[in-house]
This record gives sequence, structure tokens and C-alpha cells, in this order.
Amino acid sequence: MATFWPALGEIYLLKSIASVIVGGTPVTGGIGTILGTFIGGLILELIETGILAVGVTGFWIRLVHGVVIIVALIAQVTIREREIRRMRTIMGIG
Repeated sequence: MATFWPALGEIYLLKSIASVIVGGTPVTGGIGTILGTFIGGLILELIETGILAVGVTGFWIRLVHGVVIIVALIAQVTIREREIRRMRTIMGIG
């Protein structure tokens, strides 16, 4: 009989979420693309490869993934606010 652990794929959860967010899918809802998610995954793997090349492992890789998620979220919010301001200016709404 095979053994199954419920938390078996838990290590991939942070990477998956980070790939989608870095790929450009809005967390607030919206449309994302497979290509964007793929590029987000490539970016994360390049960052992870660079960290591993330096010799850092474990906790620090997950910390960097978390920081990348936060930076991507800040970028999304900033871009969205600029778009809203631009649309208000175009429409003449204060």
C-alpha cells in the first residue's frame, strides 16, 4: 500500500501563487494569461537559481518568493491607481 501525506505538495504552493501574481494576474480579480504565468514562473526560477548560485538555501528562498509577491502586488496597485487617475482626467471627473 502507498502512503499519502496531505501536505505533500505544500512546498509548491508559494511558487505557484507567486508565478501567477508575477505573471500579471490581478489578485483583485480579472484576466490573466498562461503566457504571463509562464513568464512569471521563469522569472522566479531565475531568481531562485541566482540565490542558489550564491550558496543560500532554505528559508531565504521562501523569503525572497514572499518579497517578490509583495513587490508584484505593490506594482499592480500602483498601475491600477494610475489608470484610474488617467481615466478620471480623460473623463473630466475631478
